[in-house]
Amino acid sequence: MTGKAHWHEVALGTVAEVRWGDTKTTKASYVTAGYPAFSATGKDGLLDHYDHEGPGIVLSAIGAQCGKSWFTDGRWSCIKNTIYIKGDSKRADTRYLSFVLSDPDVWPKRGAAQPFISQTDARAVQIRLPPLDTQRRITGILSAYDDLIENNERRIAILEEMARRIFREWFVDFRFPGHEAVRMVDTEAGKIPEGWQFGPVSRIAEATGASISPSQSPQRFFAHYSLPAFDAGQQPAVELGSAIQSNKLLFEPPVVLLAKLNPRFDRTWAITEAAGHKQVASTEYVPLRPRPGVPLAYLQCAVQGTAFRDRLLGLAQGTSTSHQRAKPQDILAINVPVPPSRLLQLADEHLDPLLVGAKLARAANVGLRRSRDLILPRLISGDLTVSAAELALETAA
Repeated sequence: MTGKAHWHEVALGTVAEVRWGDTKTTKASYVTAGYPAFSATGKDGLLDHYDHEGPGIVLSAIGAQCGKSWFTDGRWSCIKNTIYIKGDSKRADTRYLSFVLSDPDVWPKRGAAQPFISQTDARAVQIRLPPLDTQRRITGILSAYDDLIENNERRIAILEEMARRIFREWFVDFRFPGHEAVRMVDTEAGKIPEGWQFGPVSRIAEATGASISPSQSPQRFFAHYSLPAFDAGQQPAVELGSAIQSNKLLFEPPVVLLAKLNPRFDRTWAITEAAGHKQVASTEYVPLRPRPGVPLAYLQCAVQGTAFRDRLLGLAQGTSTSHQRAKPQDILAINVPVPPSRLLQLADEHLDPLLVGAKLARAANVGLRRSRDLILPRLISGDLTVSAAELALETAA
């Protein structure tokens, strides 16, 4: 039994307030401190006032993100080119509506070059609505997935920040274990601990990766490490060669994939193990294999360090900020600290567990998002019972 007999097909405007955002306010009104504000591209600024209080949904009504929506709470505003939605508290839970309306394809769009959603069309969108208590149970299940994901995100941020601090303290500020007993000496790079060197990345890593055309093996599966895959949770896409049209770089772990495209965004990807398929990377990556005696964790932290990233950004070339690239030979020439091998191994004992922990939490989030996205349409259609979904959540947690 799904209880679907008690669900009703209704127009959104009959169970929720659906109105334009503040059409007189634009991003030009944003201030440095205040209340969060949403534009057609999401929560991207602050205003010195708020127009709404409590839960609400902001819908992008025009442009590249037309149809995307964001749930918010507290005190907030939405400006020109947005529509805000608030459920009638007696009939529709606003958080529940945010899940129902989360698919951009829900919204009818007009226009080709510049898609937009009219207020009238937004109000007319048909949704399936269960009783209010069922809405809240469904909201509780889906929100629990989001809470687990958010907890993992916090854990990832903490672990990665701890790794960055250790690297900075030991290898930038030279406050490594036993530093008190090590003399500082003058070099061309400035004062460094005795026994240390500063040298190019090529001293600690080599560029690897052979060019391959996966489409020539159309029935073979490949683990494809691309920039979109990184952004989607740092999990490679397993694809048939027939689906991968351009040349890629074939590599074997361990490597650190360093993105040379748009280096202002850190898309550094450490690959520690085989994926079960041939592993290929986008040619926008430079696969760096650590040299013998250099831990992968140290290499990863070195190319994510502030000094390295600043130098990498300075080397990027291109006609626009969205298509700037650094050359592999220039990347390999950037200087990094090269400490004694004993300190490298000691650093690995501290850095590796932190980075592995972050990686495991990130992989868990991929699974949680997949589970949530699988049950969401079935829950809001009534095809999956709330009780079954609650049981699945217990397993996932």
